[in-house]
Amino acid sequence: MIKNIAVLAGDGIGPEVMKEAIKVLDVIVCKTGVTFNYTNALVGASAIDSENNPFPDSTKRICESSDAILFGAIGDPKYDNNPKAKIEGFAYSKELSEFGGQWGYEELAQFLYNPKEYIKGTKMNFAGLKKVQDRANLVLFLREQSDNPAPLP
Repeated sequence: MIKNIAVLAGDGIGPEVMKEAIKVLDVIVCKTGVTFNYTNALVGASAIDSENNPFPDSTKRICESSDAILFGAIGDPKYDNNPKAKIEGFAYSKELSEFGGQWGYEELAQFLYNPKEYIKGTKMNFAGLKKVQDRANLVLFLREQSDNPAPLP
């Protein structure tokens, strides 16, 4: 079985995380016999810098012709208040946008466990990470990426 995957690494830590995600998918290939064809496409700041559009038509076409989309992180501070960085039709749910507050380790862990329960009404499709060790590993990885990490509890 062959599956086509659009790889949208994005910005910031996105490309770094994407390399590791593909390593995981490659293990699946070895264990199952499924073949993944990866097609890279630009999104976010890298797409703006290259094509003056955060979600170019070329990326959209690649996504539409793929069986799945592997999407990294997007967001570059240089585009935080720049209207050209907005993707038409995409917006965080009102509930997520307005949630606010301080996000410490405990809040992040609760969100990662069950996003829809933690922020009622969010449209996020991510089901969460049910294993404590998986959440801890992700939080520690994200902490390692920070230039100024918050102290551990």
